[in-house]
Amino acid sequence: RASSHLSPDRHSFSGNNDGSVMSLPADPAADPGIIPPDSGFNVTQVHAPSSFDSGVPESQPTPMSTDEPETVKSADPDAMQGIDKPAAPELDLIAAEMAKPSASFADRVVTHDELVSVAAALPQNNCEALIFKSCAFSPNIDPLLEGLKSSKLRVLRMDTCDLRNEGVAVLAKFVATNPPLQELSLIKNGITNDGGMALVAALATNTSLTALCLLDNAITEEVAYPLRQAELARPALKIRMDPPFGIQYLDMTRYLQCRELGPAERASLIQTLNDPLCRYFSVQQLTNPRQQAEFAFGREYLLLQQLMRGVRLEAGEKILYRAIEPKDFLEVAENGIDVRKERGGRYGRGLYFATSPAGALVYFACDQPMVVLRCRVLVGHSRAAQRADISLFHEPAGFDSIFGPMRTEDGYVVYSNNRVLVEHAIVAELPQANAPKDLPPSALPMSTR
Repeated sequence: RASSHLSPDRHSFSGNNDGSVMSLPADPAADPGIIPPDSGFNVTQVHAPSSFDSGVPESQPTPMSTDEPETVKSADPDAMQGIDKPAAPELDLIAAEMAKPSASFADRVVTHDELVSVAAALPQNNCEALIFKSCAFSPNIDPLLEGLKSSKLRVLRMDTCDLRNEGVAVLAKFVATNPPLQELSLIKNGITNDGGMALVAALATNTSLTALCLLDNAITEEVAYPLRQAELARPALKIRMDPPFGIQYLDMTRYLQCRELGPAERASLIQTLNDPLCRYFSVQQLTNPRQQAEFAFGREYLLLQQLMRGVRLEAGEKILYRAIEPKDFLEVAENGIDVRKERGGRYGRGLYFATSPAGALVYFACDQPMVVLRCRVLVGHSRAAQRADISLFHEPAGFDSIFGPMRTEDGYVVYSNNRVLVEHAIVAELPQANAPKDLPPSALPMSTR
């Protein structure tokens, strides 16, 4: 691409096609090699020699005839059959680009012959990074596959290339061979669940890929979950997806660990729940250093508030439960529970917790598995609710949380994200027949302040 470079003199700037700066004097008359703009000279008459010239010296120009202009005859294709045609300039440029350690192509239509040239150069050259940006492939990227399999590529980026599922299926075959490729970027390629599942299958036999970027595609939670499971199974692999399936700040997904408990550990934990009303299927232990750090800060800040109030210092840590739908699990595992997404309840816009799994699942008593979060919650000094107040969005003055009747049992409400740490995700269901009865209408009057 041609680039322009502005010199300190606004009237003296230019740029070469190779990006280098060509300094020109501000006054064209000062340089005999520059044609003044008012000279009447037609720049289209200048012939710029190129690498494709025949090498035969040009004949001297003949004076312009005053006779009728000679009719220009088109070349006879039959007469040119015996003439050796020069190599296609585009293929020469591609060969020169592929000789570089990092080859890049942008904003162009890559034809079949050009892609064959790229594939043929990959095994022969030391190219370690191949980048296509905003390119279109005519008719497809199939010719690239054989070259990729025998290449030494470490980085392959094909962003905004409209690959769709068909093109991704070709790349998935390449990834499944476990090449030395470490980074694969497929941003904004119209990839849906079919293409995502092709990548999931490829990752099952791949151990070298460390970065896979799938931003700005159309992958839903049905495929985002197995992709995330593939990432969690390999600590070295990092997959970037669109929210809510991927983290977009601090890249803390790398440090999230999700481990399913074995039969003995699961049985021991379920026994501590002491809730026979639910049916339990699996238990996963979550370890998120960022959430742990925020929880530690929340504890210190809670104690500081109590110190400023002049009351007894008490974090009041309790094990409490909260139920969510399976589709929300990935977001909670990575980012924690967010009070900003709450719709509000009897005690305003806060984070509501039950004292038993059944008390949390009663809101989803639909005979199908849900996810029960087993959390450590800092309740501090709780105020026993004397009335329901739907307008609350922070703790009552002088207290750290609210304790009061919920739907089927008493529960707690806190109003800060850093007061909660999710430790276990329990897949369980509460059969409709076992659902506890709703508490009788509370004597607590409603209040909107």
